Amino acid sequence: MTNVLPIHDEHHHRLETKLKRELGDHVLALLNDDRTEDVVLNPDSSLWRKRMGEGFMKVGEIAPAQASSALSTIAAWRGTVLNHEHPILETELPIDGSRFEGIVSPVVRQPVFAVRLRPRRIFRLDEYEADGIVTAKDDPLNHLRRQDDFLNAVRGLKHGEIIRAARRGLDRQREDNIRECMPGRAGHASAA
Repeated sequence: MTNVLPIHDEHHHRLETKLKRELGDHVLALLNDDRTEDVVLNPDSSLWRKRMGEGFMKVGEIAPAQASSALSTIAAWRGTVLNHEHPILETELPIDGSRFEGIVSPVVRQPVFAVRLRPRRIFRLDEYEADGIVTAKDDPLNHLRRQDDFLNAVRGLKHGEIIRAARRGLDRQREDNIRECMPGRAGHASAA
């Protein structure tokens, strides 16, 4: 019995091997670092990383030809192309599922990309509040904070759904604030 991969699996295996070679050991190490949040390649070929609790730090360089090859491999893996007519690629990084955006000429002079890694740690709301990221419980714009378990409120939602739900909540809050500022109008609406 031979150990043969189906054509589809073999193709993806080859693309994965090629992509890892093109990204290089340094980027792969950043992707495997539990503290890494973002990996960014700028148009000047400088490679930056952001780690939990730290700002962005330059950590190396990637040659434009190498970056272009990696971007083309990701596009091919996703069944699309990245070229002058289609210079922006927004997808998930095939090797780990991180959010990925790559851009090439004519939008930028050299290939660039940004990788936002999936969170490896879930922060509690009180930690966000202590760090000043979210405001106090009684802040009307922070109405979601009043729920017992914020994670249950957003669990299973896609990123865009969370943003749309938050916008709807803010729009309702704004409407309530307008009604409070115009009591005559609120009374008129209830009389009709």
